[in-house]
Amino acid sequence: MVLAQMASVRLGAVTVAPALRRVVHDDGREVLLEPRVMQVLASLIRADGEILSRDDLVMSCWDGVVVGDDAINRVISRLRRLAREIGDGALDIETITKVGYRLAKRPPASVGAAGAVAAPARADEDRRPVLAVLAFDDLSEGAEMAWFSDGVSEEIQQTVARATDLRVIGRASSFQFRGADKRPAQVGQALGATHLLDGSVRRSGQRVRISAELIETAGQTMLWSDRFDRELSDVFELQDEIAAAVAAGLKAAFALAARRGRIDPGVYDLYLRARQSSPERYSFDLPMLREVVARAPQFARAWADLAWSCGNEARWAPADVADARRGEALAAADAALRLDPDDASAHVALATLAPPAGSMLEIEARLARALASGAGDPVVVTFAGGFWAITGCSRKALAFAARAFELDPLLAVAAGWHAAMLGTVGDWTASNAAFDAALSRWPNDGFILSTALGKAIEARDWARADALGARGGDSGLYTSYVDTLLRSGRKLRRWTQADSDAVIAYGERQLRASGAVSLRPLGVLGVEGLADAAYDLIERADFGFLRRPGERMLGDDISLNLLFDQGWRTLRQDRRFVTLCARLGLCDYWVRSGNWPDCADDVGAFYDFRAEARASLC
Repeated sequence: MVLAQMASVRLGAVTVAPALRRVVHDDGREVLLEPRVMQVLASLIRADGEILSRDDLVMSCWDGVVVGDDAINRVISRLRRLAREIGDGALDIETITKVGYRLAKRPPASVGAAGAVAAPARADEDRRPVLAVLAFDDLSEGAEMAWFSDGVSEEIQQTVARATDLRVIGRASSFQFRGADKRPAQVGQALGATHLLDGSVRRSGQRVRISAELIETAGQTMLWSDRFDRELSDVFELQDEIAAAVAAGLKAAFALAARRGRIDPGVYDLYLRARQSSPERYSFDLPMLREVVARAPQFARAWADLAWSCGNEARWAPADVADARRGEALAAADAALRLDPDDASAHVALATLAPPAGSMLEIEARLARALASGAGDPVVVTFAGGFWAITGCSRKALAFAARAFELDPLLAVAAGWHAAMLGTVGDWTASNAAFDAALSRWPNDGFILSTALGKAIEARDWARADALGARGGDSGLYTSYVDTLLRSGRKLRRWTQADSDAVIAYGERQLRASGAVSLRPLGVLGVEGLADAAYDLIERADFGFLRRPGERMLGDDISLNLLFDQGWRTLRQDRRFVTLCARLGLCDYWVRSGNWPDCADDVGAFYDFRAEARASLC
C-alpha cells in the first residue's frame, strides 16, 4: 500500500487524498491522518465494498509483519472517530463479526467537463439549477450588429450571475454555442447546465426588442418566455427585469444591484464596443472606456472595467507607462467603488495592484469583498484561487481552480489551471488524467501542452515528458517555450555538478547586477542536495523591491506560488525556508490570519513550521 501513488477519491461529501494523508469535507473541514490509519482507510476504499479480513489488512498495511489485535483495533477506532467528526455517513465502517471490515459504499466521484475530476460540490449544490446564458441571435436589419447582440447577452448573463444565487456558466463557454449548436440537450451535456436562457435581439435606431426564453435542458421544456420592447436608455432596467424573471422561473433568490439609472444609447454602444474581446482576454479598449466614463461619469461598471484594463497594462508595460497606468487604475477603481461599493471587478483590480509581498491581508480582504458579489464570476474565482496559491494554501487554490473550471468548462485556461493545481498538491494521477482530457478536447492549445509538459518535468516523469514533447512536434505546437522546457528536461535528467555550478554562477551574476536572485532555478539545487548553496544566494539577496507598488518578480519567476510547487519540496524541509517567507511578508500573513500553508503540516517531520514562523516575527 503505497499512499503516494494513490489518487484522491470522493466519498459522498468527502474527499480522501491518500498521498496527502488528508480527509477533506466539502464545508472546509479537514483531518490529517497518521500513515497507518490512512493505509487502512485506503485499503477499505480500494476493496470497493468487499470485506477485508484482519489478515488482509496486515498484509496490505503492515507489510505482513505480525501485529496484535490491539494495533488493528486502535486504527479502526481512529477511523470510527474520524467518521463521527466528519459526519454525513461518508466513512461508515462496518464490522462483520468473526470475518473482518468493510466500508459502506457511497456514490462515485463526480466528473466535470472534458473528463477531469470536478470540484468538490457542496451537498446542496447537487440539486441547484445550473444556468447557461447563450449568445442571443442578432435579428437587426441592415448593418452588422452582432457586437451589440453579444454585448447585451453578456450584460444579461452578468446581471443574472450577480443578482441571483444561481450557478451561471461563464461567457467563454456558453457563447461557443450558436445557431444549430444551441440544441438544449447538447448544451446541457457539454456544460453540465440544467437550464439555458436563449433569445434574440432586434435593434432599430434607439429602440431594442429582446425576446427571451428559459428552457430546461433534460426535457427540452420551455419554462418561461417573454418579449421586451424598450428605449436603449432603459437598457439597465431591462437587464434587471430579465434577470428577475429568470430568478422567478427557477425559484432563486434575486437582489437588485446598485441602481444604475439611465444611459445615453450612444455611450452604451461605445461601452459594448470597448468590451468586445476574445474570451481569454482580460483587458478592453482603453481609449473607448475613457470616453465612456467622461460622457457617463455615474457608470460604475465602466469605471471598474477601466480600472481592470489599466491594472493589466500596468503589470506588463515598461516602467514609465506602468506608473501612469497604475495611477489611472487606482483612480478608476476608487470612482467605481464610490458609485457601487460592491463592484467585484473594482475590488479585484485593487487586489492585483497591491505589491506581491507584504500586502497579503489587504489582498485577502479585497478578494473577500469581490467574492461577496462575484462568487459566480469565473475571473473573480480565478484571482481568488491565485491568492491562495501564492500564500501556500494549495488545496484551497485547487478548490477555486475546480470551481472556475466548473463555471467555464470550455475555457482552455481554466482546464489547464485546474490540471496544474492537481499536480501542485501531489495528486499526479488526477493531474495527468485532467491534462490528457484537456489535450483531447483542445489538441492544438499551446498553453495546455506547455503547462502539462512543465508539470511532467516537475514530477520527473520523463516518459510522460518525452510523449508530450513528441506530441508538440506532431501538432505544430513546438513553440520556443516548449523547446525551452524540453531542453530543461533533458538537462535535469542528466544533471551534473557542472550544471549545479552554472545555476550558482547565474545567481551570483544576478546578485551583482540587481542585488536580487531568481527563485525558480534554486529549487533544483535543493533536489540535488545543495540546499546550503541555494540558501547562501537567498540570504545575500534583497527582496525588498517586492514590497513596493508596481514591482514584479525577477527573471523567470512569475509568482510567489513557485515556492509551494513540487520543485521546492526539498528546500521547504529546511527551516531557513521560513526565514525566506518572513522576508517576503508571508509569515506575517500566516500568523495574523491563521491561514497556514499546506507545508506547515507537510514538513512536520523536519521542524515545527508554525513555531518557526511565529519566532521569525519576534
